[in-house]
Amino acid sequence: MTTSEELLATARALCADPPPALEGRWPRAVALLTRQALELAIDDYWQARAPGVAECRAQRPKMLCLPEYLSDRALSREAHQTWVVLSGACHQHAYVLDPTAAELLGWVGRVEAIRGALTTAAT
Repeated sequence: MTTSEELLATARALCADPPPALEGRWPRAVALLTRQALELAIDDYWQARAPGVAECRAQRPKMLCLPEYLSDRALSREAHQTWVVLSGACHQHAYVLDPTAAELLGWVGRVEAIRGALTTAAT
């Protein structure tokens, strides 16, 4: 199984040197990898705190439950907002530009920070 850390490392590598085969598509690939890393980090948190919530297949209910379990409400808001932004970046819209490498790396950094905070909160 791939870990959130591995997904984030792959996302960073794609930003640094996108392969020619992903020309024009690598920003969405990076956004998807980053969102999946966030989802895995949240699943790991729920597995430690409330395994029943971790079994839920949909991400939105997991996000909605976070403020009730996390003492840090700002962290739960940050996780939800980041997930929403990444979800939007994963889809192609005719009227929206692709995210830049700087934006993508910023989101990767945010997910790394969220991941670390969730790991600490789960213990």
